[in-house]
Amino acid sequence: MRNMRKLITVLASTAALAAIASGNGGAPLCDAGLGGNEDSAIAYQLRGDRCEGIYKLEVNSTQLRLSSVVESFEPFDASKPEDLTVQWSAPADLEAADVRLRAESLRPRTFYRMDTVVPGSQGAFSWKLDIVDRLGYSREDLGVLGWIRNPETDDDDRRQIYLPLRIRQGAATPRTGTYEVAFIPEVRLEEVYFAVTPVNAKGEGLGPRLYDTQELGYGYYPSKTPTSFEITGFTQSGFYEVEIKAVFFGGDSGTTSFLLYHEE
Repeated sequence: MRNMRKLITVLASTAALAAIASGNGGAPLCDAGLGGNEDSAIAYQLRGDRCEGIYKLEVNSTQLRLSSVVESFEPFDASKPEDLTVQWSAPADLEAADVRLRAESLRPRTFYRMDTVVPGSQGAFSWKLDIVDRLGYSREDLGVLGWIRNPETDDDDRRQIYLPLRIRQGAATPRTGTYEVAFIPEVRLEEVYFAVTPVNAKGEGLGPRLYDTQELGYGYYPSKTPTSFEITGFTQSGFYEVEIKAVFFGGDSGTTSFLLYHEE
């Protein structure tokens, strides 16, 4: 039960990000919950339109942490002068809402973050790669999330609506409608299941599930290492609830969920 209580509150847990201002009126973009390495030139700190860098180890880590929701993330060369373009699609009635973007290292025990807040009407963010280049990161080393605040609820699992991101350094690629979801377990897992259901913004079901409790069946889920799976087969624009059930060694399990938006 102890593991279950922990897991219920973890996936899509962005409470620490509440310290990041909206980005309007010159407010700071940095997450006050992260302590930068003050002795390093690549410490987590404000860098113009974003906060980025390495930070000190967080003491209160989560059991299961959502790390990436992307539609496409093309390989890039951080040594080139071109920025990464991060694009998204948002619901028409929420296009004016701020989009919060977060990138983090997927390397075990490596503490790197990039945080920014962008007006949703922009539809894209140009991410300068100077810090990524200095850290030697490639596409495989980074997980990226984008979300807007859900005005319809204060429920912890539905407070954010995640927008699958399209990330590229070069020319735009065709949209696929297939999304890769990645999470990092703090402890080793025995098995993982997921389900996807069309819902309204309050999380109320609107019809049959898109996926009805699918077992990943990977056989091995190491701690502190990303595990990913794909979601596809969408037939209409709207909100979808992604439920994830993790089974711990020893028999305990927990279920949590988050909302994402799909646009046809």
